[in-house]
Amino acid sequence: GQDINRHFLDPGQCPEAEIVRRAVGRQRFLLAMDLHEDSDSDGYYLCETKAGPPFLGERIPQALAGLLPVADDATLDGRRAQGLGWVLRLARRNAFERRRTWPLAFHLSACCTDHFLCSETPMSLPISLRVRAHLTVLGEALRFATRNLQPFHQPAA
Repeated sequence: GQDINRHFLDPGQCPEAEIVRRAVGRQRFLLAMDLHEDSDSDGYYLCETKAGPPFLGERIPQALAGLLPVADDATLDGRRAQGLGWVLRLARRNAFERRRTWPLAFHLSACCTDHFLCSETPMSLPISLRVRAHLTVLGEALRFATRNLQPFHQPAA
C-alpha cells in the first residue's frame, strides 16, 4: 500500500489524501495537530512547525514524564532535537517547496495554520498507554491555546 502521509503535495495519486485536502480546504486553524504512531522509536517525541515563540513542544515531554518513555536522541525523525523529545521546524515556505513529497504537516503548515504539532507515540507500548499519552498532549495543547493563541478576526460581512 501507499503511505498516505506522503501524498499531500500531489494527492491525485492517493484518494485518501485528496479526501482530507478537500475536507480541510483552505480553512484556517489556530493550531493543527496530527496524532501518530512510530514503529521505529522506543520513546515518545513530537515535531512542531511554527515560525516563532511561544512554542508548545517544549512543554509536552515534561507533561508525559512518568507516563511513558520520552526519546532522548540527539536526532529525531531525521532532524536535530531541540530538547528532550522535541523537534522544531521553523515554518518557512521555501523549506516545504524543496520536498518532492508532502506529509499532512507540510500541507497544513503551508495552507491552513501557522502552528502545527505532530505527536508520535511508540507502537511498542500498549495501546491504552499510547491513547493516554495522546490525550495528555491534547490537554496540554488546549491549555496552551487558551493562554497563548489569539483568535482569528473574521472580516465584517
